Amino acid sequence: MDNVIKRKLDFDRIVAYASSFCLSDMGRDVLALAVPLIDPVVLEEELKRVFELRTFLEEGNPLPFSVLPDTRKLLGKLETADTYLEPQELLDIRDLLHASVQLRKYMFQNRTVYPSLNDLTIQLWLEKSLQYEIDRVVDEHAQVRDTASDGLFALRRDLNESRETLRKKMVRLLKRCRENGWLMEDTVALKNGRLVLGLRVEYKYKLPGFIQD
Repeated sequence: MDNVIKRKLDFDRIVAYASSFCLSDMGRDVLALAVPLIDPVVLEEELKRVFELRTFLEEGNPLPFSVLPDTRKLLGKLETADTYLEPQELLDIRDLLHASVQLRKYMFQNRTVYPSLNDLTIQLWLEKSLQYEIDRVVDEHAQVRDTASDGLFALRRDLNESRETLRKKMVRLLKRCRENGWLMEDTVALKNGRLVLGLRVEYKYKLPGFIQD
């Protein structure tokens, strides 16, 4: 019966057209499962939401969020033991939670204008503590912050100190090599993950260390 109704209404074409306006793959996938409504009560409630959405769009109101990441695979990933999320994946979770909070807040603040939409969005999860924790650990560039943990802060501090010590040592060696005319290239370069000096072949044993090339 549903197939007959869908065919008469050209329902699949309508769904395909409407899906082109979806902001996310999640919305498109939900819409792809849509079927014609035949219950007058349910249909009337859906029409109320459609009319409110039309009013929302006609007034030129912007959505209270800018991104809507698809986090379904991430949630499935967390169901497996000993797995973790990458920094960008954590930001996707945060952005979806933020969108949920902002949409629910907006509709509640305008519930007299959009009562049916408010009834729908009131079901959204109002979660802020997880957003805070993600922001505390990961920055906007998907980099783990130094302050994410005391241990990480100490490790990065020691690493930066070691890098600075090495840099100063290489500057001293560069100066020595320059003064003695041992250099082929008057600079400190990076090769195979190591800081190196470009010595002339005849002077390659003037300094202790490893020959990289």
